[in-house]
Amino acid sequence: MIYVDSVKIDNMQLSQRRKRIEYIDALRGFTMFLVVFGHIVNTSRIDLDMFIIQLIASFRMPLFFFVSGLVGYKRSFISRKDYFNSILKKIVRALFPCFIFFTLASLFGANYVYHGNGLFDARLFTEGFGGYWFVPVLFYMFVIYYTSIYIGSKISNIVINYIPIVLFVASLGLMVFVQFVEMPIFVSKGIVCLDNFSRNLPFFMLGILAKQYSDLFYKLLNQEIFNALLIISWLVFCLMYHYEVNSFYGLFMWARCIGFLVMFSFFYHCRDFYERNGRISKCMQFLGRNTLDIYLVHYFFIPILPIAVVNYLNHTSQNNAVLLLFCVSILTLLVISMCLAISTIVKRNSNILSHIMFGTARLKK
Repeated sequence: MIYVDSVKIDNMQLSQRRKRIEYIDALRGFTMFLVVFGHIVNTSRIDLDMFIIQLIASFRMPLFFFVSGLVGYKRSFISRKDYFNSILKKIVRALFPCFIFFTLASLFGANYVYHGNGLFDARLFTEGFGGYWFVPVLFYMFVIYYTSIYIGSKISNIVINYIPIVLFVASLGLMVFVQFVEMPIFVSKGIVCLDNFSRNLPFFMLGILAKQYSDLFYKLLNQEIFNALLIISWLVFCLMYHYEVNSFYGLFMWARCIGFLVMFSFFYHCRDFYERNGRISKCMQFLGRNTLDIYLVHYFFIPILPIAVVNYLNHTSQNNAVLLLFCVSILTLLVISMCLAISTIVKRNSNILSHIMFGTARLKK
């Protein structure tokens, strides 16, 4: 009887593992690496006008939101309970842990997060959630999407089909509106995070649409001409933006709109490599399965490099960008390793603390 139960458990765990898509996990891990990489660059005041830095920045966050929409797609809600449970799960597993780490970072002065004098400093209303803006912004997106789907399901199935399209068009309008209309600071950059919300909502909705119309989306990705046009357009817009010396942000927006598709297409076409689960693939997938843990903890370990080191790296980057990338990549790996070590220690030693701090499901004894 014990053997049968263990077989059932093993089969259940195996079926849960099969639900994960290897190249998606690897893509999330790669993007998380670039997030930490970018934060180290920003905190260390390394030259942001480098072409390679701008190239990375063009797809990093759009790709994260696109994948979040892709994996967060829902056709409809079975009941009101299902709707509220879905939102509650986002609060417990993401928003609440984010608030805990934001509070700790604010009180103990973690780099790149919040530069006030404690949590209740007046600058909370002008700097908002600081570096932790991603989690509440993504939560707002899910609430809007889930609420729209729930209301649409009460009307008709036809309405549900058009909701993602309507939300995507509305997101484009909101992005343009926020860019050209001056908002109060506590709305645009403060607690509401409208600036970051409006700039990234279209990518989240594109992920929803890509999942809803997956046949068409992957058919496009399998077209060589389509991929060639994406790569050429991405490089052209990035180069135009780079040589405009940051004077035309619209060029960078076009680079953002195309860059994340280029990277997603690349990982999609390399999916066989990630399905083989080699060492590199397993490491990237492991990062992808622990992106929230890394994101929450990494601000406490971001180094502030000495001015002499920064000047040397900036000077070197003019002639040898590879050396700069190598140095920052090593620091990034060290920071990520510390984050995963802390996350693992907490999860292995305390189920309750793991649930509170990282939103993991509580195990029943």
